[in-house]
Formats: sequence, structure tokens, C-alpha cells
Amino acid sequence: MNSDGSFTGQREAINFWDNTYHYLVTISWRHFFFLALAFFIFINVCFGTLYFFMGVENFNGITPGSPLHNFVQAFFSLSWTIVHPLDDDSPIIDFSEQDLIDANAEFMVLVKGTDEIFQQVVHARHSYSAEEIVWNAKFSPILQYNETGVPKVMTSRV
Repeated sequence: MNSDGSFTGQREAINFWDNTYHYLVTISWRHFFFLALAFFIFINVCFGTLYFFMGVENFNGITPGSPLHNFVQAFFSLSWTIVHPLDDDSPIIDFSEQDLIDANAEFMVLVKGTDEIFQQVVHARHSYSAEEIVWNAKFSPILQYNETGVPKVMTSRV
């Protein structure tokens, strides 16, 4: 070892995978994220191809069609989740109940809260198909106040 900390000997790389970790931690962030994205897409293409060859008729929510249609259904439907907030600018704001049923729409509800005792983040999630949506319904309030203004949680309401 030299006095400046460099090595006197040289290491000859055996193949591309010989020092992959060093390569990944020394490249720029832009190149790293590009490689990570490319790897992500590659893995999803592999799984989409696997699902395609297994037969899309074996999966729920996919309507068989042409080979290209089947592959696209197997790739985006089975390996990706697209998050879309529902607001006034939403492209599905004017969809009817039948439009959502015809599109095999599925809604994922994700709730995040904090446990008051341990101050831990708690997650809950549930999936609803278009057929499970209750249209034009409203939640009943579970909070009532007594005559002195003290709030009471109505836990008996379902």
C-alpha cells in the first residue's frame, strides 16, 4: 500500500459481475435510478410473460382477447398498481355504475393512522370491486353530544 492509501497491486476483473456492488455504489444517482427502473421493467416483463403463457383466462378481472391484448392485461393488471386521486379533475368523475362494472374497475382503499398508545403508524387496506360499491349512500355520524356538550361515540352503530 502506498503512503496515500492507494494499493500497489492491481486487481484484474474476472467478468462483468465480479465487482457489481462497487460499480453500483460508485455510479451517479441518475445512472443508478435508470438501472433500477430498467431492472424493474425487465422483471415486470418477465412476470407479464409468465402470466401470459399461464393463460389470462386463469386470472380474475381479465377478459381474454388478442395476444397483444392478453399480454398488456397480464403486464399492467397483475404487476402494477396505478394510484389516482378521485377529485373534480379525475377522468372517471363522470363514470356511471355500469361504466365501472363494464371496465372491471377495482378500488383500493388505503388508510393510515397512528396508534395512540405506542405512537406507531398503523396501515389498513381493502379492495372493492365495482359490484361492491354502494351508490348514493352516506355514512351515519357515530359521534353525538349529550346535553352538556360531552361527545359520545356510538360504537353500537354498524
